[in-house]
Amino acid sequence: AESSPAASMIAGIIGGGAATTMDANSLPAVPSQAELEAEELEEVCSPVERYEQLPLLSTGCRDYVSCVDGRAYQRQSCPGALLFDVGIRGCNWKDAVECPAYGGGSSSSATVGGVDDDDDDDDDNFETEDNDVSASINIGNISFGSNNNGNNDNNGNDNNNNGQSNLPTNPSVLDGISTKTEKDIVTLAQEEAATICLGQSYTFIPLPTTGCKYYVYCQDNKPASINACSENQLFDISFNGCNWDYNVDCPTASPTPFPTDRPTMPQPTNEPTTKRPTQRPSKRPTTNRPTSERGPRPTPPPTPRPTFRPTPAAPPPDLFEWLQDHQRELNQEVFRSYTKAGQGHRSYWFQFQDFYGALKLMSGNGDDSSRRGGIPGANRRAEGATDGEESDRDRTGTGSKRNLQFGFPNPPGAGQISGQGLGGTPGQSITGDDKHIFYVGSDDPSDWEYGLVNIAAFLAHAMTESITNDACDEFHWESNSDADASTSDAKTRVDHYALSNACGQDGMNYQEFYCSEEEKEMQCEVDRNLRLQATTSAVYPNAPPPLSCGPRSTGNSFTGFWDVLQGKEIDLLPYENSYGRTDVEGCCYWGRGAIHSKGVCNLGKINYYLGKKASSEGRRSRYPNMDFCANPELICTAPESREMRWVTSMFEWTERVQAYDDGEGWNYMRKLKDFVDYGLVDFEFLEATGGILTQGCHDPPCAGSSKEKDGGWGSGSVHLQKERVQNFKTVLVSLEAGGEEALLRALIKYFTDRQDTMNSQVLRSQTPQGQLYPSYRYQLPDFLKSVTYISETGVGGRKFYIGEPRVPEGVRYGIVNAILFLAQAYKEAIQYDACDENNWELVNDRFPISNSCGQLGMSYQDMHCKADEAFMECPVDRQMEQVALTSALWFQAPAPLKCGPKSTYPTTGFWDYDAGREDNGDAYANGRGRVDVEGCCWWGRGILQTRGTCNYGKLNYFLGKRASDEGRPSLYPEIDFCKFPQGVCSSDATYGGELQWMVGLFEWADRIQTYNVGGWNYMEKLKAFTDGGYKDFAFVDAVSGILNIGCHDPPCVGYSNAFVQPHNKRDRNDTFQRMLNALQVARNFRPPPKPTPMPSPVPTENPTEAMPTTGFPTTLDPPTDPPTFTASPTTFQGRAPDEVVSAAMKRLSRSEVRFTELVLRSDHPSGESWPSYLYTFRGFLLALEKMTSGVGPGEKNFFYVGDGNPPDSVDYGLVNIAAFVAQGIVESIKYDACDENNWDIIDFRYPISNSCGQGGQSYQDNVCREEIEKGMECEVDPNMEIYGVTHSRWLGAPPPMYCGDRSVGFWDHTTGLEEHALPTKNRRGRSDIKGCCWWGRGVLQVRGVCAYGKLNHWLGAKAARDGRPSIYPDIDFCKNPGAICSDKRSNELRWVTGMFHWVQTVQRSREHDYFPTLKRFVENDKYATDPSFIDMLNTMLGGREYEVSNRTKAFYDALRAFNLIKVETNTTETPTITYCGLGWNDGSRCTPCETNMDCTGLELCYSDMKVCTMTNPPSAMPVYIPTENDNVVGGNTTDNSTGTLNVTADVPLAMTMSYASANYCGETW
Repeated sequence: AESSPAASMIAGIIGGGAATTMDANSLPAVPSQAELEAEELEEVCSPVERYEQLPLLSTGCRDYVSCVDGRAYQRQSCPGALLFDVGIRGCNWKDAVECPAYGGGSSSSATVGGVDDDDDDDDDNFETEDNDVSASINIGNISFGSNNNGNNDNNGNDNNNNGQSNLPTNPSVLDGISTKTEKDIVTLAQEEAATICLGQSYTFIPLPTTGCKYYVYCQDNKPASINACSENQLFDISFNGCNWDYNVDCPTASPTPFPTDRPTMPQPTNEPTTKRPTQRPSKRPTTNRPTSERGPRPTPPPTPRPTFRPTPAAPPPDLFEWLQDHQRELNQEVFRSYTKAGQGHRSYWFQFQDFYGALKLMSGNGDDSSRRGGIPGANRRAEGATDGEESDRDRTGTGSKRNLQFGFPNPPGAGQISGQGLGGTPGQSITGDDKHIFYVGSDDPSDWEYGLVNIAAFLAHAMTESITNDACDEFHWESNSDADASTSDAKTRVDHYALSNACGQDGMNYQEFYCSEEEKEMQCEVDRNLRLQATTSAVYPNAPPPLSCGPRSTGNSFTGFWDVLQGKEIDLLPYENSYGRTDVEGCCYWGRGAIHSKGVCNLGKINYYLGKKASSEGRRSRYPNMDFCANPELICTAPESREMRWVTSMFEWTERVQAYDDGEGWNYMRKLKDFVDYGLVDFEFLEATGGILTQGCHDPPCAGSSKEKDGGWGSGSVHLQKERVQNFKTVLVSLEAGGEEALLRALIKYFTDRQDTMNSQVLRSQTPQGQLYPSYRYQLPDFLKSVTYISETGVGGRKFYIGEPRVPEGVRYGIVNAILFLAQAYKEAIQYDACDENNWELVNDRFPISNSCGQLGMSYQDMHCKADEAFMECPVDRQMEQVALTSALWFQAPAPLKCGPKSTYPTTGFWDYDAGREDNGDAYANGRGRVDVEGCCWWGRGILQTRGTCNYGKLNYFLGKRASDEGRPSLYPEIDFCKFPQGVCSSDATYGGELQWMVGLFEWADRIQTYNVGGWNYMEKLKAFTDGGYKDFAFVDAVSGILNIGCHDPPCVGYSNAFVQPHNKRDRNDTFQRMLNALQVARNFRPPPKPTPMPSPVPTENPTEAMPTTGFPTTLDPPTDPPTFTASPTTFQGRAPDEVVSAAMKRLSRSEVRFTELVLRSDHPSGESWPSYLYTFRGFLLALEKMTSGVGPGEKNFFYVGDGNPPDSVDYGLVNIAAFVAQGIVESIKYDACDENNWDIIDFRYPISNSCGQGGQSYQDNVCREEIEKGMECEVDPNMEIYGVTHSRWLGAPPPMYCGDRSVGFWDHTTGLEEHALPTKNRRGRSDIKGCCWWGRGVLQVRGVCAYGKLNHWLGAKAARDGRPSIYPDIDFCKNPGAICSDKRSNELRWVTGMFHWVQTVQRSREHDYFPTLKRFVENDKYATDPSFIDMLNTMLGGREYEVSNRTKAFYDALRAFNLIKVETNTTETPTITYCGLGWNDGSRCTPCETNMDCTGLELCYSDMKVCTMTNPPSAMPVYIPTENDNVVGGNTTDNSTGTLNVTADVPLAMTMSYASANYCGETW
């Protein structure tokens, strides 16, 4: 609809509102308050206690209302086709909003602001000229609103409406104004505005002659624009905005102007407040969109002219032109192959021009006129689809469609790719199916970066699979796969490659890569008679031959291996690949092409859509004569191979990756866009695509298509995962993907994702009593807003550094830069929640009032600029008077700093903090000798305490009034920082908290980032610190010196008059380390690895082309059955069946009495054996239930209790439990301790720093080293303080371990006291306990940052945060490792953590044959006499002699408790314990005993042993008392004369001597 300028009105909106141009003749008016149903108003606003914005369901969420204190305050409308989204508190795309149906009265559902209900792509008359929040009526060239036909003349007349106004009439408000013509309104506005703006600047003033319907914006004594309030609203001077008409008393005369709270940042962009929707409307709304910013008041009119605007973004480039412009970089970094020695060369098989042509073809942007076998007129519909319907294969995720061959249902909309080429150019899929269009961006050209990253992900996998090795065919890369031969392979250290690798590598079986039932017709039938040989292979001396396949025969019934050392095939015996195959019959489906398309399903789909099958069935075919099922090697040998090796791979990418949706929330296209929107730093996205491509799911290992065996998809982790991620980074850098915009998105997201940490650890202030609270003055939104502005737009050519766009994960430099800024800001201002500098420097125990002139030996008014910047400096006005706004808060702290002339303050004294007042009786000098405050108004202010005439002069020159006066862009044109430096802290009401942030960020960019003195360059040092692993903290001290005193090598003179150190240098450094750890920078951005040669095997020369062998034998033997696998025990299958868990629990319950009596016993200091207090049978059962069933500890982490195959597999589980408990006896149960005891004695002393590690270990350095576990370890928090719960119980034993930020001494066991006079080192050299909170805890003494990190990853808070099942979602084992022993659930936690550790270190160990040995041990059924299993366990777990002895005894005790070793008695009652023996009638040794603990090996303590005539034990052997000539190592003494080792474990000499008359330590009595 067309509207004249006179028929338009402008609506001003606050806090995410917008102004809309509306025509009363063509669009329905915004419903007034009277038209809103009282029922809906009460329902919406009555629950609101303070302020809330909520949608009006009666309008389908197009309108929303601001509720204040339970009543409606203002109604607003979303522009265009947007709806109000309660999730983001703002307007969002219609597709992203779920608006509930309205169940109220007959409230109007008229469209608002020109928004129609249909889904067509009309423009809705919302085009505006720029991004101003409201259109304005410009004086001199007056135009009310927009004129669609351009027929408005400069006199205010509309040629279509004959000068008549179309403003909606409202006599009660406008008092006849609505009946005037447009020319009359313009004349009234001009006359009144010209008068009312005299003497006014930057002010909004209502126009009473228009009934306050209109208001004028005055600037520099002149009217800049005239604006109109929305219908039924008038301009309210009380809060400087539009309000409901019944709340406004319009003055009859021009009122006194009320200054506006002008924003200091540019207005929001035309984007919703959330990330970009995954699928956008085909036509974007062009009006300004509301944001989610909240405020307690109705919409004030927007400032018509932002302070200044950033340069509009350039139009997005054409993606294909971009690729051509980066061809050189791609050839140098991506299309490059490497020899085994690491020498690079241009790839022969994979070249840019072939890739480029295939991409244009597959994206629908190429000339497809040469398409062979195409169906005339086919466009975006598969064969058989009528005009009114799409084929069932037109898109993925429709109806009953399933996702690929993996059986996952696709929800509606999953994987749908636009049928448009880049920039909206119509494109066709070469298959006729839109889902096979390679994604290069949607209809919107601005989405080109999504397409660029999709290309980068594809090329990253192509580099890993084929380009780096210059191989079209898959080659032998998996060696030593035969389990039976693995031991000999390891001994000879020679790589043996199974020739049956052609059938599959990495545990896969390519001929079992089946399609889903819906797509079964597409897959290739396995031809067991097919003979083929790969065209390419690894090229280096003695490299394995090309993969090949062929049928078995009588003379060739199995395959052997390739011996690299000898360079020949060895076929004397069958040699298995990792799947178990020893033949190559039907194994012709190995990987081929750029991403090595493999398997009968993938190759079958290629044939179905691109090959001969498509042509023979009458469908479009790119290669109608190519039968990819009969000869899959055509991909590498056909004349069209140069195109085909790319096209087939891109086809597979569209089928399996672009269309991937697991049905549970992981959708590739959404994740791709999230990766781009959030700054290109979350490389889990690429790791997930590697899983999809190689394993069939985004989080491998996962269930695959082959259900019969372990093979097929999902058998293990992703092959070369690290290389894939690194290649992805290489491609992104080569393509210059992201740039500074991506860096900023990544930085903002990094801090936003950690807003809880930011608010609790960074932006926190401290009361004088030490209580921490969230800072009132310094808020995260203000910080992010200011960083965004100064990083994007900059100030005076200075930008805040946010990272390197040409370096992978280059945002890490920007994040460290920001954290270093925050650490300095914390010590300057945040900690005290202060804006002004405090009077903190004592001079002879007094605080001089003249400290305002300078502290730390500085004179702020003499801090001059360099010669080339001297013109910016502020002149010192000696008559200026200023008083600080903030000061220290402790009791009777000094008053705020002040300045003034000597006529006001002739001399100044000091602050008497005893009396809490100034004492000016006598002059008292500061450190520079000043006894006055004349001209001393330049103290520190803002987040970095900006101080000195030079810095304030620069602020004024670039940010303040001087910039505005001299015609430069200015954020704060009203503030003259030279005449009013206190404006930094006293302008909160106008500019909010962002001003204090902006001042500090500008100083950081101006002074710190540009610092380069004496060879010390800040930017270089920042990058070196980051790339060096965040360890060189001398860098932080240097930065503290630059900021605080002006030099990098303190002590120095700097700005002072003497050599000084930075104020609080140590605290600044500690604060930075604390923030760095709290924000987990080291975990998220690991230092880049040193350059290494490319992985081998790789070719050393260009391969030669060869045609495959296709001959067939004359006689064939029938194939043998596939290899079989033993079923038990199968712990690696994860969770045990419920019936097995139930059976195990029943067996254990029947053993409770014997288990408690024989196993759960601890040594008392008296020498007696007592039932354990900490480790109870109930706690054990609770823990076992959690570790075997229910939520569980995550797949493959379940504690093994059997698997139901064979039916008596519970015995396997009981033996596993016995082994576990035996180790628990050794570690903790014997000592009844949860926390690790302090046992490592050095020079007859127990270092307190043993909490850092004993026996030469450093627990906080025990990082995860397995590839799949890297990064799981806990970050070491140097400020963490934890105290242990348990400790050794002998007389004089050391106290529980503890950690904290301090140096420590030793424990004197003779006095029973800690001695800290001299720091004492442990065996690792530590004399402090900073970050040493990772000592052993629980039944297996879990220790080290890796072990605790894995606990948190699988069992604790991290699992819950990541959306995985968690047994203890409320326990963060990284932040509170002591919870194992101190939590209210520690009864089970002590056991659960030990069981999890057992699974990780024993059950999943690859270095020992744990389960095969356990299986043989159980099946032999000779528990009492077969030592094979316990010997293997002792070898595996190791330990000192007495530990091995205790473990062995405890293992057999547990077997007896479970009745696996039969215990014979001659009575039905429990015998009275008397003698040790193998049975009650043994009597072979007749060793006297009191409890089972007194017996060794397989013996127990029995009564009624008639054969034993010895009634008293042998006399006690004399104890060996060590002398000072003996060698003492950790509590053990060695007799130099006999070499006898007298083990005292953790019992010191003092205890041995104290109890010498009663009990003695020894291996035996």
